[in-house]
Amino acid sequence: MSENDHISKAVDLATEKTRQMITLSTGIIALTISFKKDILGNVPVWTAALLLLSWLAYFASIICGVLLLGRIAASLQAEQLNFNTLQRTEIITSARWQKTFFLMGIGLSLGFAICATIISSL
Repeated sequence: MSENDHISKAVDLATEKTRQMITLSTGIIALTISFKKDILGNVPVWTAALLLLSWLAYFASIICGVLLLGRIAASLQAEQLNFNTLQRTEIITSARWQKTFFLMGIGLSLGFAICATIISSL
């Protein structure tokens, strides 16, 4: 494999990872909103706030992912493809924020699920 093939593969993997996080975030938001009456049930407001915060975190992850894809595309059009393309500050920053918000969404969703389960068993 040539160096250009390795670079192309790295760009493909980065964009695929970004798309997967966008898809998962969108799916989780859609699923939990669709079943929100069943999910929320009789939980206290502070527990429901965890779910709302998780939606906001997932939404922020989606926004960062879309920005990341745009920045990757703009970088590829503006310069010749090389390993430094994926190491540019705006690309790294968008990727880190997307991952951070996605992990926050997961943590908040799990926190909501644990709290709701404990409260419903009382």
